[in-house]
Amino acid sequence: MLPPWSSPQFSRSEGALHGQLVSRCSEAGNVVPLRQLATQVSDVVFDLLGVGGSYSCTRWQFAVCQGLSVPAHYSQERPSNERLQPVATSKKATMKTFLLGIITGFVLLTLGAMLYLRLGFAEVRADVAPSGWETHLMTAAVRASVQREAQEVRNPVAPTDENLIAGGKMFMNNCAGCHGGIDGAEDNSGTLFPPIPQFHNVGTTYTEAQIFWIAKHGIRRTGMFANGKWYPDKDLWAMVAYVSRIRSLPPTVRQALQSKK
Repeated sequence: MLPPWSSPQFSRSEGALHGQLVSRCSEAGNVVPLRQLATQVSDVVFDLLGVGGSYSCTRWQFAVCQGLSVPAHYSQERPSNERLQPVATSKKATMKTFLLGIITGFVLLTLGAMLYLRLGFAEVRADVAPSGWETHLMTAAVRASVQREAQEVRNPVAPTDENLIAGGKMFMNNCAGCHGGIDGAEDNSGTLFPPIPQFHNVGTTYTEAQIFWIAKHGIRRTGMFANGKWYPDKDLWAMVAYVSRIRSLPPTVRQALQSKK
C-alpha cells in the first residue's frame, strides 16, 4: 500500500515533507511515545510552512505512522479537535497589540490637546495672525457645517432693481461696518478671526441659500450676528440677493446706493 503522500490528493509541498518527517521520527527509534512523536512532526511542519499551514497534527501523524509502519490506530490517540494553533494565537496577539496601539495613541493625542488648551498655550488675540493650520482647519470646518446645514432653496425675492436697492440699504445700515462699504475704501478684514470678508472687493462663493442661513443664524465665535432674531426672512432674502450680486450690480442700483451715503 502506497503511503498517503503518494496519492494524488497530496500536494507537492506535502510530499516534500516526507523525507524530513521520516528522518525526525527515525531518529527517535520508532519507540517514542505518540505525544512526543506528534510534537516532533508538528515542529517540522510549522518550521517548513512558516505559517503553520492548514493541516491538523492528527493528519500528519497518520501519514508518518503509515510510512513508518506504526500501527495506524495510534493516530487516533490524539483527538481530532486537539490542534496546535500557534500561528492563530500569534495573529490574535498581533491584532490585539495593533488595536491597543491605536487606542493608546488616540488617548494620548486627546490628552495632549486638552492640556494644550487648558494650560493656555492656544493664542486668542485678534490682532495676532493665526497659524496656517488653524486658519485652514477652522475655515474648512465652518464651510463644511454651512454646506451641511443650509437647505438649498430658491431665493423667494426676485433680483429686481427695487429689491436689490432694498437689500443694499439693509446691508449698508447693518453690515458695512464690518464687511465694508460699497466703494470698498475701508478694509476691516483683519480685526476678527476668521478675517471678515470684504464683499465689495472679493464677493462670495457661498450660494444664496447658504448666505441666508449664515445671515439668519450667525457663526459661533466669529462676530457674525444671528440676524434672524431681529429681521424677518423677507428682508434677509433681499439682502442675500444683494450680497450674491455685489460684484456685478446694475449701474442703476449702484448709483442709487452711492447717492444715499
